Amino acid sequence: MAAGIVQPDGTKCYSGATCRKHGAHNAAQQAKNSTVAGSVKQQLTVAKKKAIGQALPPVIVEKSVLQNPYYTDVTSVVDTDFDSYGCDGCYGCETGNDYCRGGVYENLRVTSVSSQAVLTKIFQTNELPEDLLKLGEELELDDPESYDAFGEAGYYGQQQCVELREDKAAELTKWYYARDNASDHEGILDYVRAKGVPTKDLSPLEAIKQQLKTENSKSLPSVEAATDVSLQTLMLSRIAVPSHSHYEEVEGRTPKALADSKPVTGVVLQKNGKLILIDGYHRLKNAKDGNRWQGNFIVLR
Repeated sequence: MAAGIVQPDGTKCYSGATCRKHGAHNAAQQAKNSTVAGSVKQQLTVAKKKAIGQALPPVIVEKSVLQNPYYTDVTSVVDTDFDSYGCDGCYGCETGNDYCRGGVYENLRVTSVSSQAVLTKIFQTNELPEDLLKLGEELELDDPESYDAFGEAGYYGQQQCVELREDKAAELTKWYYARDNASDHEGILDYVRAKGVPTKDLSPLEAIKQQLKTENSKSLPSVEAATDVSLQTLMLSRIAVPSHSHYEEVEGRTPKALADSKPVTGVVLQKNGKLILIDGYHRLKNAKDGNRWQGNFIVLR
């Protein structure tokens, strides 16, 4: 048997000039591939095709000591004052048979506040980075005008509530998402990193869009148009599968979680009252094959 001639794609041809793939009729293509540049380009093309659909290694980051600045109630760490607190008449006051439950604050306001105390409360740690402390100064978190104080209905009348102003809170959130190990209270950033996509400078919505774009090697218009994202527990029977042929072909795969986040069964798009599966065919099939009736889904809408 002839030893064969090694071709640019690494295979051996034993047919010579009569070969339908490597013969004389394909000489132009052989000449092109015989160059170093042509050979390398061909190998890269093959490697790229093989890589499509393969999972990327997870992005591993050190767990942050900072909590997501999602809760901005700082009532317990500020000083307040008010002009009066009283009741104009309630069942308890009028009958004397119950407690007064109609007390209302007049001109409730913040009188003094510590920026460091507020940041410690919002981020739930005493280990505050220097750049965060500096940001607190720039945002004037020591200024009582940076907060909204109001009375909130309680069992025995109004109770005090003080929250950081929305514009100030937005700046803290932007600073937090700029970190490569930021997390969110629903675990979406952890999910994206588990799928191999870095999340530095990305909000949860931006991160899941980037992850889907990376995994599909293109942008999906319906995904790009989404303006909100959340993690929801949904009935599997509610999930619409766009490609039934693909669903039948895939094998079930157990969902895995990174860090302390919940395992996610899939990503769905909420549109016109329907929940359309965007990603997670393997995991959805695993859940259904295991006779489960619900799962955790990232919902775009």
